[in-house]
Amino acid sequence: MLKKILFGGFVLILIIIIGALIFRHHITHRSLPDYGATIALNGLTKEVDVYRDSVGMPHVYAQSEADLYRTVGYLTAQDRFWQMDLLRRVTMGKVSEIVGEKSIKLDLLMRSLRLTQKSEARLEHTDPKIIAALEAYAAGVNQYLEDYKDNLPQEFTILSYEPEKWETVHSVNLIGYMAWDLTPNYKAEIILKKIKQKLGKENLKYFLPNYTDTALYIFPEHTLDTNTNKALSILDEYEKVMGDLGVSIFSASNNWAVSGKKAASGKPILCNDMHLKLSLPSIWYPMHQVVPGELNVTGVVLPGQPLIVCGHNEDIAWGMTNVTVDNIDFYEEKLNPDDSSQYIYKKQLLPIKYIEETIKLKGGGEQKKVIRYTHHGPIISDFNNTGSAKPISMKWIGSSIKSDEFRSIYLLNRAKNWKDFREALKTFRATSQNINYADKQGNIGLQCAAGIPIRKNNIPYTTSPGWIDSTEWDGYVPFEKLPYEYNPDRGYVSSANNKTVEEYPYYIGNWFASRYRISRIREMLEKNDKITPEYMQHIQTDFHCKLAMHVCLKLKSLLKNNAEKLSTSEKKGLELLSSWNYNMAPESAEALVYSQTIVAFLRVSLEDELGHELYKEMASNNMLATSLFDISWFDPEWPLHNNKLTKEKETLEENILKAYKEAIAYVENTLGDDPKKWQWGKVHQLTIKHPVGNVGIMDFAFNYNRGPYNMGGGKNTVSPFHYMFNDIEKVTHGPSQRHIFTIDDWDNSQTVIPGGISGHSVSPHYSDQLMLYLQGEYHPDYFSTKAVKLHAVSSGKFVPAK
Repeated sequence: MLKKILFGGFVLILIIIIGALIFRHHITHRSLPDYGATIALNGLTKEVDVYRDSVGMPHVYAQSEADLYRTVGYLTAQDRFWQMDLLRRVTMGKVSEIVGEKSIKLDLLMRSLRLTQKSEARLEHTDPKIIAALEAYAAGVNQYLEDYKDNLPQEFTILSYEPEKWETVHSVNLIGYMAWDLTPNYKAEIILKKIKQKLGKENLKYFLPNYTDTALYIFPEHTLDTNTNKALSILDEYEKVMGDLGVSIFSASNNWAVSGKKAASGKPILCNDMHLKLSLPSIWYPMHQVVPGELNVTGVVLPGQPLIVCGHNEDIAWGMTNVTVDNIDFYEEKLNPDDSSQYIYKKQLLPIKYIEETIKLKGGGEQKKVIRYTHHGPIISDFNNTGSAKPISMKWIGSSIKSDEFRSIYLLNRAKNWKDFREALKTFRATSQNINYADKQGNIGLQCAAGIPIRKNNIPYTTSPGWIDSTEWDGYVPFEKLPYEYNPDRGYVSSANNKTVEEYPYYIGNWFASRYRISRIREMLEKNDKITPEYMQHIQTDFHCKLAMHVCLKLKSLLKNNAEKLSTSEKKGLELLSSWNYNMAPESAEALVYSQTIVAFLRVSLEDELGHELYKEMASNNMLATSLFDISWFDPEWPLHNNKLTKEKETLEENILKAYKEAIAYVENTLGDDPKKWQWGKVHQLTIKHPVGNVGIMDFAFNYNRGPYNMGGGKNTVSPFHYMFNDIEKVTHGPSQRHIFTIDDWDNSQTVIPGGISGHSVSPHYSDQLMLYLQGEYHPDYFSTKAVKLHAVSSGKFVPAK
C-alpha cells in the first residue's frame, strides 16, 4: 500500500513537472518570430524585403518612407515589444499598474515631468513628414499587437497584463525620457545638501570640484533641515527602482574621429561607444533602413521609436557622448502663511498650480495624488510626505526649453554634409550631447548640441531660495555660441564626458568625467598616423589606466619609504605594483590591489566626517566620489585628511598607508595569501540581468540573466567597466554598444552590443553577441546591398495586405 502511495505521489509530481515544462515552453516560444516568413501588412503599398545577418540584425529595404517605418514598427515589436512597453510605462508614470505600490513615487515623479503633455504640444508643430513616419511606425507596432494578441512575449503572462495600442506620442516620449535620464548632477547635489547639513556650509567647499577656487554663494535666509533631505530622497528611490527595471539610459560615453591624414585608408574613421547600466535585452536595437534614392542609414534605434539615434548614412557618420550640463536646480519655496495655495516670488503672491493624477495599481485599485507646481516646476518634496515646512521644487531643462530632438535625429539620418549636420542639431537641446562627425569628403568635426542655462548668479551646489530673482535662469546659450570643432590641424576630434572647453563665457557644469579616460584616448590617437579599424578596436577595448599610473607613483614611493612597517603580504603587493604596466586586465593582481587601495583610501579619509550611512551614500555616486578621490589623493593640504575621531592629526601619507594595509587584508581574506591567485576579475564581476530576472525564481525558470563574468577595466579606462566606491565587486555600467565606422568603405565597419537583437530569452539572438563583446571582438556591419545579400542568413518579406 505504501509503495502504491509513494508511486502515486511520484507520478503526480512528475505530471506537475512535465506540465510546468510544457507551459514554460509554450509561453516562451509562442512569440518567437519567423525571420523567413512573408507577412501581410495593412497599409503597405509595395513589398518590403528584410535581410538578417548572422546576429539577426535586420536590413530593411522599402520603396517609400511610409512603407519603411511601418515595417520597422512591426520588426522592433516582434523582437522587443515588452521592452518597448516598459519604457513607455516609465515615461507615462504607469509602472505601478504592472508592479504595484512600490512604484507609486516613481510614477509620481515621471508624471510631474509632464513628458506626455510636452510631446503632444511638440507634435502640434512637427513637420508633416515626421508625423507620417511616427504614424506609420505606430501602425506597424499595432498590427504586430493584433497579429500576436494571443502570443505575446512571456513577460505579459508572468506579470498578468495586456498592453495598450501604440501611439505616436509614446515614441516622442522616449526622446524626452532620454533627456531626463541624461541629467547628470542631481544625485550629487542632493548628497551635497546632506553634507552641508551635517558638516556646515564652511566645510562644504572641500567636497566640491576645484574647491580652492570655489566661492559659495550663501543666502542668509536660507537653511536646510533633515526634513529637506528626506523630501529629496524621492530621487534616490527613483534611481533604485529604475535600476531594478533595467531602463536607465546613459552613464557616460566615448567618441572620436580621425581625418584621412591619420588613417591608413586616407579617409576618416569614426568611433562611438555609449555607456549605460548593462541589462538584457540590450537598450539598443541595431538596424539598417533603406529607401533607394531617398534614405540609406544604419546604426542603433531606441526600441519604441523608428529613427537611427547614432550611426551613418551614405554620406556622414555620427556618435554621441553626454556633455554633463548642469541643467537641473532645486528651489526652496516660501508659501503664503495665510493661504498655502499661494507662494511668494519677488515679494508677490502667485498661485500654486494643482494637477490631480490617478495612479492605477496592479491587481486593481487606484490612488489619487495631487502634484503641485510653481513656476520653477513640480514640488517634489510632496512625494515623500515628510511634513517639511519647506516645499522643494525642481527646475529641469526638459520642462522649460524649446527642444525637438526628434526633428534633429530625423534630419541627421538624411544629412549629407557639415552644414546639414549642424542645421539638424539646432533643435537638439534638452538631450545635451557632444556629437562627433565624419563625412565622405574627408571632413571631421565635433559639435556641442546642448541646452546650457544662463544663470544670473553663482553656481547652486545646494538648494536655492525660490523667492528671489537672482537664483533664476536667464535663458539659454544660443546654438551659434555653442563650442564646436571642424577639421582641426591635429587630425582628430574626441570627447569622453570631459570638460567641453577650457575657457568659456558660460557655466556648463562641474561634474565632468576626470581627465584620465580622454587623455588615454588622445595619447593613443596621437602616437599613430596610420590608424586602421583594428587599431580603433584596440582603443575601444583598452584597459590601461592613466589614473593608476599617477596614483602608484605616490603609493610605491610611500611604501618603499615605509618598508619596515609592511607585512610579508604587503611587501608582495608592493613587488607586484613595482613592475605593473597599469593594464587592468581581468587576470591582473595589481589592478585588484590598486582598486581596493583607492576604495579604502576614500573611506579612511571621509567616513569619520560623514558617518557610515552618509559616506556609503556619497560613495555610491560615481561623479562625486571620483571627484573627491582626485581632490584628496593629490592634495596633501586638503583639510579633511585628519581623522576627527582620534587625538592625533593624520596626514595624507598616513591615510594612504592605512588604506593599502586594509586593501591587502581584503585581498587575502577574499582570495588567499598566494599572489598567484590574486586576480582583478575574480572580484570585479558582471551579471547582466533582465528586469524580471531580478526575481531569482524567474531567472531560474526562464533563464533571463547572464553571468557572472570576470571583468577587467575600471572607472578611468577607455573600456570602462564601472564599479562604485562602496561596492568594488559589482560592475554597474559599461559600453552599451561599440561602433567603428570606416568612411572609405562602409562595409568594413564593425559593431557589437552586449546582448543580442532579440528580447525573447529563448531566442538564439537573445545574447549571441555577448561573448564577442566580453572578448573585445566585433562583427561586420555590412552596408552595401551586395554585401548585405551576400552575408544574409535569412530573408523575409512584408507584402501589402489584400
